[in-house]
Amino acid sequence: MTLPWSANLIMANYETWARSNSFKVKDLEGLKKSLDRFSGLNLEPIQDNLCVIFPDEDFNVYIYTNEETAFEDKRLDPQVDILPYLEDNEVFITFEVGHEKQRYMSGYAQAFCKDKEPVSISTEDIYALASRTFGIDVRYD
Repeated sequence: MTLPWSANLIMANYETWARSNSFKVKDLEGLKKSLDRFSGLNLEPIQDNLCVIFPDEDFNVYIYTNEETAFEDKRLDPQVDILPYLEDNEVFITFEVGHEKQRYMSGYAQAFCKDKEPVSISTEDIYALASRTFGIDVRYD
């Protein structure tokens, strides 16, 4: 008996990678203290006041209260936890990509700026953009 292709797949875990853009900070110690409350964020100073953040997995991180409880209901909010420490006119951008055995792939970026609404884009947005640009109904797989 021949099984459908999906029945022959081995289940896999979804893996993610993420990083931020480089950004200038006015208060490096304050930013370190703010981010130290979260598990899995790595702030890397590049030079002087220029930094990048590399999460262990993605930017979906929480404040852990202690080992007995899972997490406090406090998720990273760049508007509150990062932007106050950036120099004026700096933009903080997160990039996240992931896949499950290349069967499912996705990417996502968000940009944050003081006193502005965040903007975001997904790799899946290409379907609508291609349909509008080329005037063809593009199939979403």
